[in-house]
Amino acid sequence: MQSDRPQPSVTTPKSVTPDHLSPLGFTYWQDGDFWLGYLDEFPDYVTQGESLVDLKDHLLSLYDDLAGGEIPHVRRHGTLNVAGSVVI
Repeated sequence: MQSDRPQPSVTTPKSVTPDHLSPLGFTYWQDGDFWLGYLDEFPDYVTQGESLVDLKDHLLSLYDDLAGGEIPHVRRHGTLNVAGSVVI
């Protein structure tokens, strides 16, 4: 006997890790009393913090602004896979 109740839809997740929990690569260094760094996907946007923890907070805030469209004309870093050809 078939039920008239709506059946829940089944979707396949895009990835095992939700987007908001995906690792976010960054590059950092210490310069005097400050920690500087940038998100690997957005190398043109450098920020700083008074400690490594503070820098990470600033990087997360910067990511929210960059990915959320708060900053216009964002330049990104990407990679290309080249198979069977020579790149000059």
